[in-house]
Amino acid sequence: MKKILFVKTTIQPPGGGNTVAVWMIEALKKEYSVSILTWTPPDFKEINRFYGTSLDSSELTINHINPILRRLIELDPDPGSIQKTCYLMRVCKKIGKQYDVIVSADNEMDFGCRGIQYFHYPYLYGKIQPDIDLPRHRKFWEILKGNYRPWMMLSGFS
Repeated sequence: MKKILFVKTTIQPPGGGNTVAVWMIEALKKEYSVSILTWTPPDFKEINRFYGTSLDSSELTINHINPILRRLIELDPDPGSIQKTCYLMRVCKKIGKQYDVIVSADNEMDFGCRGIQYFHYPYLYGKIQPDIDLPRHRKFWEILKGNYRPWMMLSGFS
């Protein structure tokens, strides 16, 4: 059976992108071995009640984020922070070779390989476009000035 890694910050209700994500997972689970990489551990009872799906942890593999690291990153008070997404991209690059395809219904993602992505509108590009092609030493300088978030460099976003 082909293996799919599905990457999404959260699939918890509500949300349009979350709706698309859970129904993608619902459709894929019948013919593929689906693993989910998500920041927020899924509460399938709530998800199924809200979206009308029938997802179950016995049919899916859940990749858990280190709880200490999760707490540390959640200390960031910036609501526009992309730390969670960057960390998921980093994990995805490490484990992605174990899967036949990587799928996401979250903002733009750099999987480190080819994948299938659905997103409503480009979100990350506007945040990083001016700095993405800077040499590494310039990125460090921009971090010190507060113009570039270190999470983009740590994720290996390209």
